[in-house]
Amino acid sequence: MEDNKAKIVKSTENSIEIKASMNSKYAITDFKSKIGVKYVPWVDKKGKQFPEELMYLKNNSAMHGRILKSIVQESQGAGFSYDTSTLTSPQAFIEKKNSDGDNLYDVYCKCVDDEYTFGMSARLVSVDADLNIDEVQHIPMFYLRSAVVDAETQLIPGWFYYPGSWTEVKSTSNLIFLKSIDFANMNSAKKDMDLLYKNLYIDKLDNASKLANMFKTNKEVYVLINAPTRDMISPYYKSLPPYIGGLNAIRQDIQIDQYGINKLETGLNVDSVVVWKGDYTPEQKQTLVNDYNSQFRNADRGLQSVHIFAKDDAIKPEVIKLDMNGSNTTYTSINDVTVTKILEAHGVVLRSLYGIETAGSLGSQDELLVGSDLMYKRVIKPIQFNAIKPFNAILDYMGLDNISVDRINISDNQAPTK
Repeated sequence: MEDNKAKIVKSTENSIEIKASMNSKYAITDFKSKIGVKYVPWVDKKGKQFPEELMYLKNNSAMHGRILKSIVQESQGAGFSYDTSTLTSPQAFIEKKNSDGDNLYDVYCKCVDDEYTFGMSARLVSVDADLNIDEVQHIPMFYLRSAVVDAETQLIPGWFYYPGSWTEVKSTSNLIFLKSIDFANMNSAKKDMDLLYKNLYIDKLDNASKLANMFKTNKEVYVLINAPTRDMISPYYKSLPPYIGGLNAIRQDIQIDQYGINKLETGLNVDSVVVWKGDYTPEQKQTLVNDYNSQFRNADRGLQSVHIFAKDDAIKPEVIKLDMNGSNTTYTSINDVTVTKILEAHGVVLRSLYGIETAGSLGSQDELLVGSDLMYKRVIKPIQFNAIKPFNAILDYMGLDNISVDRINISDNQAPTK
């Protein structure tokens, strides 16, 4: 079966063509447990680690990476808003530094990045002997894999953590197991958090020592996952990133850049094929090529001709002009469609917000402000709404006031305030 990914190939005529399938369906991730494996692999249908693939796209597509980082930065906001005058003010808890030196806003910012990049985010929550929350840390989704759903409760008992590439994992012996918890479903009586783990198959002592070494804590810890759009696949889930429909276009953007680099490196810029007919010796062939280039190519600023020698009774050479304009048009057309699809995948309502316009056509200040407001309402605010949920669930559990995220305005030069 032909690979649907964009390709850059050299044709038999020594010209370069871009072959791409813009409408190919992305091979969606396939989350299925394996016999004897206690975690659910997070790979695509080609066996690639899906989080690693998403990080590759983020770091290698200039347009996708820039839009993603801009949306994340705006979603992180300018800080938290909350009431400081009440007895239940969360101020002290928010400003408290965790073991990583982060306050709660720092943890939120890291989680927002994960939530948009991978479609999910995770917090490591430590509790004391009285089940009061001691601290909250960010834990990268990149290193987490879901445990197999518990047959009795039909719930995910927890997540496995491995600080490396999951392609290297051969067994669960070197993994850390983190119990899963949802504070939004905990009542005010602080139910026993271990109820779901009566069938837990992890060596508690061994796991506790791993936790102490990795996260520098001897307290009970739980992982709190936030998945805004859960995609139920068999009995397991992992959320997909919001730009999932644009992955083909993002890959193609990388290929187009590589095409330009290859063209610069090879210097191949062919505009014609010269067919020499007749039976020539190697020395005669070289003389013909040199004479042709000397007479016709000196003023062409880097353009080249491909010379083909065909044994033929005719002696008149044939010059075949390649359609350079057509080639450039094809390249430009594919590039334009790629740009449009990436923008659509990210929900961008105004191209000029990200500088994707020609000089002089970025629009007026009013147009940018209207576009920014639409982008905030349609894209940024929903991200913030979902990203703040687990933090407010934690505050609810502790009996503290909820928080909201301050908006960054494009007309202001704001920095996080809290």
